[in-house]
Amino acid sequence: MMTLKRRILLFNILTFFTTMVIVVGLTARSGKAINTTDLDSSKPDTVENGQDYAKETQEVQGSNTPTAYTSMFDTEEAQVVSGKCGKDAVWTYDADSELLQITGTGVVDQRIKKSEEYVSEYGLKKRYRVKEIRVGEGITALDGGPLFLNVRKAKGAEEIKLSLPDSLEKIGADTFDPGQNDAIYIRHIHLPNKVRYIEGGAFWGLGDEAELQNSFREDVKSISQKYKEKLKITIDSKNPYYTIKDGVLFTKDIKTLVYYPSEKTDKVYRIPKSVIRIKPLAFARNSFLKEVILPDGLKEIGAGAFFNNHRLAKINLEQAKKLKRIQDFDGVKYKISLGCWTLAPVGVGMEVLEESDERYHVLAEYRKDFYGSTKVRKDYYFLGTFAGTNLKSIQFPERLKYAAYNTFKNCLRLKKISFGESYAGEVNPDRLCDKKGFSLPMWSAMEIQVSESNKHYKVRNHILYSKDGRTVYKALKSYQDATLVLDKNVQKIAREAFSGNIAKKLRKVVVLGSLKQISREAFALGGIKSFEVYGNVDTIDVEAFFCCWELQKFICHGTVKNIGAQAFYYATNLRNLSLGKNIASIGAGAFDGCGGIKKPHVMKN
Repeated sequence: MMTLKRRILLFNILTFFTTMVIVVGLTARSGKAINTTDLDSSKPDTVENGQDYAKETQEVQGSNTPTAYTSMFDTEEAQVVSGKCGKDAVWTYDADSELLQITGTGVVDQRIKKSEEYVSEYGLKKRYRVKEIRVGEGITALDGGPLFLNVRKAKGAEEIKLSLPDSLEKIGADTFDPGQNDAIYIRHIHLPNKVRYIEGGAFWGLGDEAELQNSFREDVKSISQKYKEKLKITIDSKNPYYTIKDGVLFTKDIKTLVYYPSEKTDKVYRIPKSVIRIKPLAFARNSFLKEVILPDGLKEIGAGAFFNNHRLAKINLEQAKKLKRIQDFDGVKYKISLGCWTLAPVGVGMEVLEESDERYHVLAEYRKDFYGSTKVRKDYYFLGTFAGTNLKSIQFPERLKYAAYNTFKNCLRLKKISFGESYAGEVNPDRLCDKKGFSLPMWSAMEIQVSESNKHYKVRNHILYSKDGRTVYKALKSYQDATLVLDKNVQKIAREAFSGNIAKKLRKVVVLGSLKQISREAFALGGIKSFEVYGNVDTIDVEAFFCCWELQKFICHGTVKNIGAQAFYYATNLRNLSLGKNIASIGAGAFDGCGGIKKPHVMKN
């Protein structure tokens, strides 16, 4: 039986809906659209950012047909929006003509930003679809990093036309950025006669990249069919600073190579003998080069010069006899927008995680941050000079002293490196984005040869050591021993020294003295079963024994002071653990997944 209260409730509901039906019918007959503002005439129309949030409905006299319902997100889209892009420079976008203009004087050093007056039907700020970008007279420099990130090619247009003024003198690094914009549809850039300074990486976002899975011939055909016009850069005949030779941009004296187009399809390129300098990111993103021949007089290879040349398999680096340093391109400084080629989310405006940040080390948080596209490790912004190439071997020139952190990042086929007599930088340095030491491709077996006259490194028993024998850097591809005994002289085991498949047969490590550091991921994902040290250990670093599933015993006869985050993470078979009684710190998750031991605690003061 239905209770009295339920009957009254049901009656009220039916009455309400009946009333609404009558109201709708009367409104329809009068020719008015239903609108919430009609129900309460005392409320003013909603206004946001000075714009009516809903279009006013117009009554059609003598008509019985109701006008369409107006959504709260239907906006009177602004046809012309503008904003500042420099101290004395302004950008203006006309949605009708799909034209973006930059006018004023001086330097453009601010990105073209989205406008609150130009939004989608859902109230979201939109990017600007353009047929043409026109930079007006009076503008002297484009120097604000990725200026056109919020610009898209107009629907139906085959390209984006670009006009640069005669007053232009400088084009800064990353002006045409490849990340999440349509710079690839700018098919022609004409440099006026006053342009006298083009920074390395100014044009690296121009042109398309070929598909990794396709053949060379398929890639050439694909790009030629995709675009009506070939990518090209031309120069005013009166420009005294730059020249084009075989489609490549040089300084007038042919001493500096500025830009090699990403769509240039030569398999082999011999750099002119007169060239002594290659600008940063000069060859970046070219998908066709298989070999580059460097001139003997080359003194400088710009940061990230061959970044992501994924077919580049051969370069005579040893011939650059005057080369002293290889650098990474600092994407944090130039605010680059990272794309999928770096295996990182788009990064502009995101928080950069430094190595000192604890969140960097905690894998669970790092994974959440990474896939959530909210935070990204700092090293993803640094573009290595040969990162992402297809190099199988590399020989350092005799004078080369340093190679930066990401020099060989993602060089998955690199199996052999030869050090010259001067190389002094670290291998797998602890410091993130180190400017003097490079990281080897992660967990890969490597053959490393060292010049006998090198004063900083040596190879002994198929292991790379520092010359003084205090640091163990890397087990080489030829290392086959099951047991490793480190003498009292050894003080440090470097990052990834025995990780992954580097030392497949290694099962037991004995350290006769004390260690200052077992570095990050030193044995991570390796097959080690026993580790014993007869002295003290100052630091077991982050993820040093990460997922060492076969590790059964870790014995320190002295004291371990500091244990990093996830140092023994999921060492599931660990049963015998001795760390001493004076542990000063234990990082987050250091013993997570180690169910067979009693977890140690920090010493109380």
